[in-house]
Amino acid sequence: MIIVDTVLTLTPAWPLCVHLFTGFFCLGCSAIYHLCQIKSQKANEMLSRLDYSGISILIMGSSYPIIYYVFSCGQVFVYRYTFLAVITTNSLLTFVMMLIPCMNKPKWRMCRAISFILLGLSAGLPFIFIEINKRYNNERFYLPSQNGMPWLSGGFIYIVGALIYGFRIPERCFPYKFDLVGSSH
Repeated sequence: MIIVDTVLTLTPAWPLCVHLFTGFFCLGCSAIYHLCQIKSQKANEMLSRLDYSGISILIMGSSYPIIYYVFSCGQVFVYRYTFLAVITTNSLLTFVMMLIPCMNKPKWRMCRAISFILLGLSAGLPFIFIEINKRYNNERFYLPSQNGMPWLSGGFIYIVGALIYGFRIPERCFPYKFDLVGSSH
């Protein structure tokens, strides 16, 4: 019991707090959009940008704990901070891109979808790195041996969601049938 208490005392909780805060931020942005979008067309456009921006922040926040805790040995800190910098930079670039008014036009929909796909792929980079490292390097002692499939499955779901959004499925195939429920948004 003493070992467990020591480990829990020494393990920082800030990555989990970041994850929770970004989840609240994303859901808050989404709630504000869905509650207030009918006020005016201008409010709808502004709040939809905020809604999409919140998703990029959620992807960043959901990546922090897994990256921070997986790369917890001192010998792999450089990898930890590199992956945290990559996901943070990509998320913030996507966040800013989503807030630019001209990027909210229909002609830029695929560009927005691609940016979310790239963001999802950058969240999966740590596990791709671990798999490559297991096969070709001797540093595997410091990296986890767990299966990264649950994390990669989550990234796959992000990418499928971005593709559904980008191709406007199902409302493109059945116009006006999914305006209230089941739209790609």
